[in-house]
Amino acid sequence: MPVRAAGPGDNAAGHLPRVHRLLRSGIPPFSVDRATLRWLGPVLGAAALALGAAQHAGAAGQGAPAAAAGPASSSLRSLPTAPAVAPLLAGLDSYRFALESRDPRVRRYFDQGMLLAFGFNPEEAARSFDAALAIDPACASCWWALAWALGPTINADMAAQAAARVDHAVAQARRHAHRAAPTRRALIEALAQRHPQAGTVDEAAYAQRLRTLAQRHPDDALVALLAAEALLNLHPYDWWSADGTPRPWTPEIAALLERSMALDPRLAGAHHYWIHLQESSPHPQRAQPSADFLRSAVPGSGHLLHMPAHIDMRVGRYEAAIQANLRSIEADRRYLAQVDAQGAYRVGYVAHNHHFLWAAASMAGREDLALQAAMAAWPAACGPAGRDPGSAIVQQYAVLPYFTQVRFGRWAALLHGTPPPDSAQPYPLAMWHYARGTARSRSGQIELAQQELAQLQRIGADPALATARLKNLNPAAQVVRIAVLTLQADLALAGGRPAQAVALLREATGIEDAFEYDEPHLWLAPTRQALGAALLAAGQAAQAEQVFRQDLRHYPGNGWSLNGLAQALSAQGKKPQAAQAAAQARAAFGPGAQLPAASRF
Repeated sequence: MPVRAAGPGDNAAGHLPRVHRLLRSGIPPFSVDRATLRWLGPVLGAAALALGAAQHAGAAGQGAPAAAAGPASSSLRSLPTAPAVAPLLAGLDSYRFALESRDPRVRRYFDQGMLLAFGFNPEEAARSFDAALAIDPACASCWWALAWALGPTINADMAAQAAARVDHAVAQARRHAHRAAPTRRALIEALAQRHPQAGTVDEAAYAQRLRTLAQRHPDDALVALLAAEALLNLHPYDWWSADGTPRPWTPEIAALLERSMALDPRLAGAHHYWIHLQESSPHPQRAQPSADFLRSAVPGSGHLLHMPAHIDMRVGRYEAAIQANLRSIEADRRYLAQVDAQGAYRVGYVAHNHHFLWAAASMAGREDLALQAAMAAWPAACGPAGRDPGSAIVQQYAVLPYFTQVRFGRWAALLHGTPPPDSAQPYPLAMWHYARGTARSRSGQIELAQQELAQLQRIGADPALATARLKNLNPAAQVVRIAVLTLQADLALAGGRPAQAVALLREATGIEDAFEYDEPHLWLAPTRQALGAALLAAGQAAQAEQVFRQDLRHYPGNGWSLNGLAQALSAQGKKPQAAQAAAQARAAFGPGAQLPAASRF
């Protein structure tokens, strides 16, 4: 298991494995130019909850006890403006957190910051907490939330450049802690355990303190959520074994999240983490209620609107996954129209929505929508200036159009309308040669296809591919290896050697099965769909049936494997079952969609 290198934010106790971290998007931590962002302050005035002003008009001074947390009205009304470093964003006022400050502007910024942090947009969350502190510099909870939001998550370590800011925020939170409610004071002290010395992070000590707090406060939903988050961070994405059994720490995490959701069913962060915990489990349907809740719970958070798709894909609700990502894309479009300075958020989350839309539309046989999403992913990552960060995941976005054309059999477009990538990186060029080789092989241009294979193999030997990891998880070299094996299998099939094709595709399937869990899938389609087709060509219908059923267990109801299953059943003389599978395949692809001959074009 790879282990991250120790850095300025680590000490001996806090140096923990981060195989899935440092932004699963595959980019280094980005530093946001805050001076660029501050122009928004004079332009965007402060606002508050409509109920907030009336509810707190007669409240006592700034040291009044914290109000109860709970759902809040989504309507806003104008209040006197104050200096601001962040806009108030629509759709991020659906929940009210406990807070000692009685100023409705502070409360509104705090609530917004918490929801932004729950939606993995920490820099924007930090700007909201900064805005709250500009109004009430003695808000201990705001200082606590600022330090918490800039710390590690399951997707990213704390950025080195955030260390001084976090240390200052923790110190200020402790200085003003007497104003906060007792539970919040305990959370402040727990966070001080995470940052015991300047520039250090001790996540193990923090997690242990949170576990203790969760035991002392069994009726506090936020404490349970934060305790679960701290444990998740110790083992990012390492929650289930390959055979589906839970890792030793997983039951405790699950119990904490279930407690949090039971105590407060509207706490979005608990549902977010519950989806992540369950999506790679043998029973992803356990998170279906959380997915359904997040479809509309926080309409201003693109990532939270997207999260239901992680469960939808695993339970075969591909149209629901499409709609979830369309909603998230629209929410992020509105967000970026106001604030477009979050490079990390663009690459890791905005473009991820298009990537996921591509996967869902492809699985549903929605060719045109899949191609639109594929074409949009790379520009979404690079922003209006077209600055390619050069990371491996951005290279993956760049090759999605090639994948789409291969999956839907657009051979003429690949050969006559798809120029080579404008990139010095080997990965996109390798996939371009793979796609052209596939098109030539499927079009009967065998000698030219072999030339494309030779180019693909040459590029596949580039040492740069061995070090590039897609979302810092899976080596790009292994994805290229799948491309080589798949193209070799196509040429074997074209040459009348189906047994050889089967052997090659079994190797490709083994590589895919060994990948660290990730959604959406890295290869253009699950490799079992190609393997099943090769088994049919080899006359091994019973084994093809088994392979298609395996794929359908991971992606239930997908029309590709249902269509292949129908062919496999028919070849075995199982006519009623074949007819049923064929009808399900047609329904899965929808009216007017062209089905492949078996499980691929």
